[in-house]
This record gives sequence, C-alpha cells and structure tokens, in this order.
Amino acid sequence: MFPFEIHSHTSQHSKCSGMPAEELIERCVDLQIAGLVVTDHHYQWPQGELDALAQSIAGNGLVVLSAYEVTTLDPKTDTHAGDILVYDWPEDEPPLPIWTPYEEACARIREIGALGISAHPYREGMGAGDLVYEMDIDGIEIFNQNHAQAHVNQARAAVARRGFLGVAGSDAHHRMQVGQFYTVFEQPVQTIAEFVTELRERRFVIQSNRPDIS
Repeated sequence: MFPFEIHSHTSQHSKCSGMPAEELIERCVDLQIAGLVVTDHHYQWPQGELDALAQSIAGNGLVVLSAYEVTTLDPKTDTHAGDILVYDWPEDEPPLPIWTPYEEACARIREIGALGISAHPYREGMGAGDLVYEMDIDGIEIFNQNHAQAHVNQARAAVARRGFLGVAGSDAHHRMQVGQFYTVFEQPVQTIAEFVTELRERRFVIQSNRPDIS
C-alpha cells in the first residue's frame, strides 16, 4: 500500500502556513510515506521545481506532486462557499483566483478535465457544508484536521448519498500536522495524472492516524 499526504501548504506560497516546502518534504521522508501533494492556496508549484527540491532532499524516496486549493464564493449570498482542491490542472493555465463563484469554479474544473475535491466541507465557517449536494465536484474530504468526528459523519453521509470520492488529507500548515490522515493507494503513483486515475478508479482507502477520529 502507498500512503499519500494529499493536502498540505507551504510558507512560500500560503501565508497561513508556517512550514517551508523543505520542512514539509523532510517530515514526509521521516514518516516514510510514498507521496505528498502540495496544495497551496491559489498557487500551483511548477512540477519541475518540486521535482528538483524533492530530489535534493529525498532522492527517489518520495513522490512530490503539485496541485492547488481555491476559495470559492456563493454569489447568491455573497458568502464563502468553501474551498476546492484542484488536481491535474494544466501548468500553462493560471489557477482559479480567490472568490471564484463556486458554480464557475466547478464548471471550469470540469471543462479542463481536472479533479475537484471539496476541502473540509463541514469545517465550521470555512466549509461548503450541505452546498456540496449542489456542487458539480468529484469528491469531498472525509478526514481533515478541521473535521471533528461529527463532521466526519456528515461527510460520510454525503459520500453515501452522492457517490462522491471520499478522501483524506491533513491540511497541514505546520510540521507536526503532517501525517494525521492519508489517502492510501493500492499501487504506486508517480505523476499527478496517475494520482487522479487511481482516485477516479477508486483504488484507494483512507487512513486516520488520530485516535479521536475514525
């Protein structure tokens, strides 16, 4: 099995993070996991930069992939409509900007052929909540450090009702937050395209490393 940390932020490109990419990679090496996806806010690292950084720190011992997270708007209420993790977005396309209306964001992700996952959908004040039932997305996070067990249960209910992909990510902003939750693949993943394929084919399970969340 091949555990991945699929939701993480670096201080280089997410102001809310206190962890540079180098420290994030080093922590993943310490945890001896298979892979990491960097998902900074409204910024997608060039894959070549991450490859070079990972090689300098981890050699061939860690796959490091690039994606991003976009904050969306509900134009009906002019309020936050939750964040969407965007995987396999083309490098030559600018990431969606902050406060993109959620219907527009979902449509653009679908048009591009990328994969859209609602981040921490039931996080208090910061998640999409039951708006996920209206969103044209591929999946939602079940496990996230901002989900208590009650939120996990709500996310599981949405997965069951809508048939979403149900994934897990730590949403790590600091070293000790890395590795709380993994998305674990059945076979090796080396590229973001392979990552998305394995998710779409549902060849994965989710893992909680916290005793209070299951």
